[in-house]
Amino acid sequence: MPTYEAHIPEEIARAYGLEHITEAQRLSGGLVNQTILVTSDSGRRILQRVSGEIHPQSYEDTKVVADHLVTNGLRAPVPLPTISGEFSATDRSGFQWRSSVYIESDGVPDDIDGDLVSASGALIGEWHKAASTLAYVPKFGIPGFHNTALYARRLRACMDALHEDDIRTARLLLTVASKSIQLNDPHQIIHADTKPDNMTYEDRAPTALIDLDTVMRGSVLTDIGDFLRSVIGRTIKKESEQGTYRGPHLEYIGKFIDGYLERNDLAMPYTKALRHVKHATSLLAAELGIRYLCDMTLRADERYFACDDHSKRAKLQLTVATLVTEATINDMIGGK
Repeated sequence: MPTYEAHIPEEIARAYGLEHITEAQRLSGGLVNQTILVTSDSGRRILQRVSGEIHPQSYEDTKVVADHLVTNGLRAPVPLPTISGEFSATDRSGFQWRSSVYIESDGVPDDIDGDLVSASGALIGEWHKAASTLAYVPKFGIPGFHNTALYARRLRACMDALHEDDIRTARLLLTVASKSIQLNDPHQIIHADTKPDNMTYEDRAPTALIDLDTVMRGSVLTDIGDFLRSVIGRTIKKESEQGTYRGPHLEYIGKFIDGYLERNDLAMPYTKALRHVKHATSLLAAELGIRYLCDMTLRADERYFACDDHSKRAKLQLTVATLVTEATINDMIGGK
């Protein structure tokens, strides 16, 4: 993963007892949080300047979940307190900062393939199995997160502010979202933001899920669909840019399920699981595309995602959503 030097406010360094920092590198990849790997006299740790959407006390939720995962033998980014015992600190500009245990990682592999997707499925399956024994209801979190109906209402309300091409994309995304299954079963703790960038790796093998500030109670299909949405979109984007496009690699869906079932049970026949996972992948892609389009109608300082190509990203998610939806329909009617 590419890195570059980062600035840490003096008041944040003091809050975490990091007066003797020898290296600070910002880790790339995030559109929301600014993540920095800090090396000091006391070792290595992660510091993050976080989005204003995250409630400061949500780190209490993160601590409970991370401790539970570690107790069950998994690696997790356990939050580290300030020297005064708080789990966040605020700089002079009003930004929140938090710190956590650093988990060694080689970075996200550039060449994602079926074996890596299957291994990721196994890790997420193991994560879900461990999290399913935690009878805890997170107290905070991101308001309205993964509430597809809420996102759809917001998009309809701001449709007139979009350009014509983006209005067309918006309508298609709303159609996909309305025809997909709704994932309202809050039966266990889920990560809620699964993607390759939120995993650590050693020798191409995924070793841990990180960035736990989105944890919530929900359906495991949300995590499964979100990961597949991410990895399929990532592959489409990379191959299209390189002129090597070979299709959306929808075989990743079966590869993921095979890996997941090695560590956990989806409690349904395989064919039904395949159909539900495809529906979830379409829904999560449509949901993210909708969020990008909603951002376009806001001032830059009000947007959730810190990027300048919201329209392009929304269209990529539409591509993922429609391709997976078409594959689901073909499965149901026996087409190709």
